[in-house]
Amino acid sequence: MEAPYYRPETDQARYAAIGLAASASTRAMKATRSVLRAGNRAVDAARWPLDHLFLFSPLCHGVDRLAEARNQQIDRWADVGKTLDTGSRAVAEVSLGRAARIP
Repeated sequence: MEAPYYRPETDQARYAAIGLAASASTRAMKATRSVLRAGNRAVDAARWPLDHLFLFSPLCHGVDRLAEARNQQIDRWADVGKTLDTGSRAVAEVSLGRAARIP
C-alpha cells in the first residue's frame, strides 16, 4: 500500500506556520514604516540648524559622513539578503521540480 503524498495534518501545521510568518512580516513592515515616518520628521526638525546656520557646518559634515556610513551598511545588508533570497529560491525551485516529477 502506497503512502499518500498529501498529509493533511502535516500540511496544516506547515501552512499555518507560513501564514503566521507572512502575517508577522506584514505587521512588522507597517510598524517600521510608521516609525521611519516619525523619525524622518524628527530628523528634519533637528537638522534644520545644521543646514541653515554657518557655525554648525563642521557638525553638519560629520553628520553627513555618519549617514553615508549607515547607508553603506544598509547596502551591505541588502546584498546579503538578496544573496540569501536567491539561494533559497534556487533550493525551492529544485525541490519543487523534483516533487513534481512523476517517477
